[in-house]
Amino acid sequence: MYPDKYALSLKENLFLAKKVLVAQIHNLSRFENCQTTLLQTEQIINGHNVATASLGDIQTILHLKRAYLYVIQHLSDGLPADMALLKKINNMVAQDDSLAPGEFRTGSVGVTLFDGSRHTLPAMTKAEVAELMHSIETHSGSTIETAIRTMLALMRQQVFWDGNKRTATLFANALMMEKGCGILEIAEAKMPEFNEKLSAFYRSDDDSEVAAFLYQHCISGIDY
Repeated sequence: MYPDKYALSLKENLFLAKKVLVAQIHNLSRFENCQTTLLQTEQIINGHNVATASLGDIQTILHLKRAYLYVIQHLSDGLPADMALLKKINNMVAQDDSLAPGEFRTGSVGVTLFDGSRHTLPAMTKAEVAELMHSIETHSGSTIETAIRTMLALMRQQVFWDGNKRTATLFANALMMEKGCGILEIAEAKMPEFNEKLSAFYRSDDDSEVAAFLYQHCISGIDY
């Protein structure tokens, strides 16, 4: 259903990841409702003082930068996109927000959906998260499908105490980079539609519409 769109080398894919670093971090920061402009995001990433940005926004962006660069280095070192990387990403992006950064939640959390309802699911153990990820990989026909469906499932299940969307998106990119399948980037302009479809998925547990949206609008690579 979702054939891979690109067949890049790891070197090519990591080159691409570095080229879109600023845009990726800017877009990921929208999950935390950061108010920075793209230019301000770039200035913060480059270590410049941005007096008009809030401390919270600056910290969110710097944590995302650290996690994104860690993923690139991790893959560059030939290490796999696995459970350990997933937890490390969350440890970095949610270190100021989570009760236990990098650890799967053991208590109840809820998410408010577009219609005002609350989405709450039981906590999952490490073994249950591993089984969920294995099942998705087994039933997917491509790396892109695995990445998209893993990302969406991790978001819906709220496996961590906080930072689930940022963590899941970065991990999906790690899965794709590892296999040379390009980049998954939800542009700021696409975020409202994505969030609406994601909210519908939370209610229905049917990811087909939001997965198709991501596949059609949010995958990029190097075209020769």
